[in-house]
Amino acid sequence: MKTRLTSLAVVVVILLIGAAWAGAAQSPTPGAPPTDKPIKIGLLLPYTSISAGAAQEADRGARLYLEEFQWKMAGRPVELIAEDTQIQPSISLTKAKKLIEKDNVDFLIGETNGAACIAIRDYVHSQGTPWIATVCQPPPAVLGAKAASPSIFWMASTPYQAGLNMGRWVREKTRHQKVGIIASDFATGHGYANAFKAGFEQAGGQIVQELYPALGTSDFGPFISGIDPTKMEAVYAWLVSADALRFLKQFSEYGLKARLPVFGFDALVEDQFLASLGQTAKGVIVSSIYHHSLNNPENRRFVNAYKARYNLVPGFYAESSYDALRILNQALEATKGNTLDRARLVTAIHDTQWNLARGPVQFDSLNMVTQNVYVVQVEEAGGQMTKRVIDVMEKVSSVPKQ
Repeated sequence: MKTRLTSLAVVVVILLIGAAWAGAAQSPTPGAPPTDKPIKIGLLLPYTSISAGAAQEADRGARLYLEEFQWKMAGRPVELIAEDTQIQPSISLTKAKKLIEKDNVDFLIGETNGAACIAIRDYVHSQGTPWIATVCQPPPAVLGAKAASPSIFWMASTPYQAGLNMGRWVREKTRHQKVGIIASDFATGHGYANAFKAGFEQAGGQIVQELYPALGTSDFGPFISGIDPTKMEAVYAWLVSADALRFLKQFSEYGLKARLPVFGFDALVEDQFLASLGQTAKGVIVSSIYHHSLNNPENRRFVNAYKARYNLVPGFYAESSYDALRILNQALEATKGNTLDRARLVTAIHDTQWNLARGPVQFDSLNMVTQNVYVVQVEEAGGQMTKRVIDVMEKVSSVPKQ
């Protein structure tokens, strides 16, 4: 969030991106591959890492979509090739090269780690392989327009969307004046922490403490013991997967849960962990770009199918993979299944107003999305922890409007 380009530089880069789209669209349409040749899709996820649960959920969402369409898109068979990135940027790059150069995939989807997305962005861009990045923090939101690419689409929320706006919401809707921050010590954690801080302070609040434990921290005691509840009124926590589970449990064990309300991002209280968290998650309020209770036709179909297939409720990891393939499938209809006609395909993705399970989505000039941001609270219902949407910020742009 702190890295900024001048308005002129942003305009120039956006114009260059537009020229790239236009030039590609005017090129001759490549001949279509045989209809019996499989469409190959590479799926990048950290299956063996602290985010293994998120990876498994994302994998389930992708496979559910393909099962619904009998593993076919635009009349052609589909082959899904999954690779374990282990939440390591260098491994992500190695796996992306393997998928593109050895497996000859037509498309990429996935990735959950912001640093990994930055690590592979230049390579994937140079290859021209269309990539729908599902969960990682979009590099253009951090590095500016120079990190955009006409063939790469970023579905995740940006720090501005779900971080800065959440900071404003907490100050304006709860009236808390002093808040502490604890966030994972990597690019995305810092991005959201800085964004929340900016929004909270813009609305008149004060951040009194910032703590940054490493990813994979097992003992949060040294950090929690340094939190003084007499100096703040609430805590904003940006932690994911197993780290989030451990932090909330230890935060409660130290007696702070009863004294300091907790705010954060949806990954802090993933649905898959609610049963394990129990009362330690009750009352936590987070920002999110998806919730399984959203009342729209696409989401009702998705949730019913996911429950029937896995006997689970889906979270945003599953929804992101599922809807990434929905976007890809519908864009392929525009090319009549011709995976070589990349210009027409990326234009179809960029120009379409998408109605997804998460709600309305539109890719902007940098291929990030304008989308709804939901404020969600964990509560107890029928003896079980669940989440409920308590507020909606509609059609929030990926970055502040100039």
